[in-house]
Amino acid sequence: MADGLEVAPEVGPETVEETGPTGRTGLEGNCDRYVECGGTYYESAQACIDATLDYWGDCYRPELDAFGDCMRALSCDEWGDPDGYIPSQTPCADQWEDVLAADCP
Repeated sequence: MADGLEVAPEVGPETVEETGPTGRTGLEGNCDRYVECGGTYYESAQACIDATLDYWGDCYRPELDAFGDCMRALSCDEWGDPDGYIPSQTPCADQWEDVLAADCP
């Protein structure tokens, strides 16, 4: 304690539980989780990332990352069918609404 203020503990590296098996977050972590949960529409996590950015573009990246962080935190059971889930009907619907509402051209 310095001058009556408590110093926050140092923040260490994220754990596997927080980031998934690859340690990636956001859009990348979401695509990793998609593959991990059995998704087959995209050949790989990288194909998922590339297709998402090709469709949405970089302007949506902050919102896509927030949605991805939420989705990668879900269990595979919560995903249901990774090839057939509807983003607005997931526990991450609020983050998906932010993607749709983003002020991008």
